[in-house]
Amino acid sequence: MAEPPRAETGGLPGLEQIRRCFAARGMLYAELRCGAGMVLASAFGGRIFGPFFDGESLSWLSPLFEDGERFRAAIDSGAWNLGGDRIWLAPELRYNVRDRARFLESYDLPRSVDPGTYRLATPGPVPERCRLEQVMELQACDTPGVKKLRLERLIQPAADPLRDVARYRQIRDRLSFCGYEQVVTLTDLEPDGRESQAWSITQVPPGGVILVPVVPGAEYQDHLEPMDEEHLELHSNRLLVRAKGDRKFKIELKAAHHFGRYGYFRSLGAGRAGLLVKLFFNNPSAEYAMEAPHRPGVRGYSLDIYHDDGGMGGFAEIECHGQPVGYPGGAARSVDQFLTWAYRGEETAVREACGQLLGVNPE
Repeated sequence: MAEPPRAETGGLPGLEQIRRCFAARGMLYAELRCGAGMVLASAFGGRIFGPFFDGESLSWLSPLFEDGERFRAAIDSGAWNLGGDRIWLAPELRYNVRDRARFLESYDLPRSVDPGTYRLATPGPVPERCRLEQVMELQACDTPGVKKLRLERLIQPAADPLRDVARYRQIRDRLSFCGYEQVVTLTDLEPDGRESQAWSITQVPPGGVILVPVVPGAEYQDHLEPMDEEHLELHSNRLLVRAKGDRKFKIELKAAHHFGRYGYFRSLGAGRAGLLVKLFFNNPSAEYAMEAPHRPGVRGYSLDIYHDDGGMGGFAEIECHGQPVGYPGGAARSVDQFLTWAYRGEETAVREACGQLLGVNPE
């Protein structure tokens, strides 16, 4: 098996650059200490940036942060793609696509979703948690009429999931941990039978591998062009996607065939590595409404992997879906937990943490 691609940390903006850009633009944000690292939550776009270790981010950050004037001009012209961790709304074909037959050409992200009009609240000058919330009115693309929803997000530190594991004692002094939790409440303010779901999206830089533990024969589908073996491998216990930033594609994985825990591993050079692990309540009984444009009515996919071709920055996205609201006979309100656990340190130790949390290794 080939080794995962290696990448240096150079070229990614860091925490100080984000602070400068936001301060110059007068944009509100909150910083939360989460273990040995930290995250930054912004009102603009409802983004969570980081996790940061010594100012370096493990998630992808837009190059716009490298130049304050360029950042200001881009924001003024309507830019939204800043990186980090965000919440959109699913199903995608309902809210973002004007013409299913012309999926990419007609993609039209509502500004009420991103950057939205988030309010940011913190409990004090050195907050231990923060809250983002907004009310959205959206014109549905697939059916006539407006949808009105409230989105609330509580962001707070999460404990190291390996802290009580005996094997962890052998490696914990060779890596650092940073973790946070989002409690996301989505409310359909005027239920009309059309479902909606929170859609959690984390952007990661190229040069690593996305790992999803799966059951044998796991079922996935291509959302765009068919995938190739250069980027994707499906084994009996894991789906592996190499993030290279050289081709546009997206795949979706059936809820019944994975366990709601997946990750991103990247070598950082000089014997170091980083790992992001995501956890959510993957519920195969839920009505996951995401569909590929060419397969109407084929549903049940709760996890997505998107890969950019370099046109928007060469990042990849690891994505998952919350519980639906507003469908016939269903609840008008859902509460989802999305957790992010991050490790950085000696590569051998990070690989061991990856194996302990995911049950699979990045090779």
